Amino acid sequence: MTKKCPECGNENPDNSSFCKNCGADLKGVSATPKPAAKPSKGGPTGWWSEQSSLVKALSVIGICCVGLIIVAGIGGLLLPDSNTNTSTTPTTAPTTPAQTEATWHSVANFTGTGNKDTDSFTTKGQKFKVKITANTDSMEYALISFFAYPEGETKMYVGNGGIDSFSKKSQTDEFIVNASPGKYYLTIIAANLKNWKVEVLDYY
Repeated sequence: MTKKCPECGNENPDNSSFCKNCGADLKGVSATPKPAAKPSKGGPTGWWSEQSSLVKALSVIGICCVGLIIVAGIGGLLLPDSNTNTSTTPTTAPTTPAQTEATWHSVANFTGTGNKDTDSFTTKGQKFKVKITANTDSMEYALISFFAYPEGETKMYVGNGGIDSFSKKSQTDEFIVNASPGKYYLTIIAANLKNWKVEVLDYY
């Protein structure tokens, strides 16, 4: 049972004294029973009959699309793969010459006791290594460094390195110089050494 507000038409509970929507006095308004809900038809047939024409049309189209997708999928599984080689003739992969891994190759050795410009040497790889071994009786003051120049160049060097801290009387260290194939020479700067040895190793 409900009370319908005479002012705004809002449905209120049958025991309401005032309208919950607009506050109108409902004391003289009589309650009326709620209209019964329209029973829906049971089963799929009842649901289908209640749908609009647009919903029915879209449902049919959707069912058809799903069916086509399923059929196409089954057909794809049954058809042979176009990439599958059905020929019984054995195939062999083309042979390619094995690539050898680059390694270090000694290309030059130099020795001395003090400053020195070395002879030029030739490299074939994209980098070379300078290995320095220095001997001293004065570890505190000993040092050795190098600068690598392209042949004929005196200002723009391509790499450098050196030992300026000795923990023992004979010390060895290695330095990588990234440079394209060509001819190079080293400028050695040494102080307080008995002697030194420099080996150049090319990487190809």
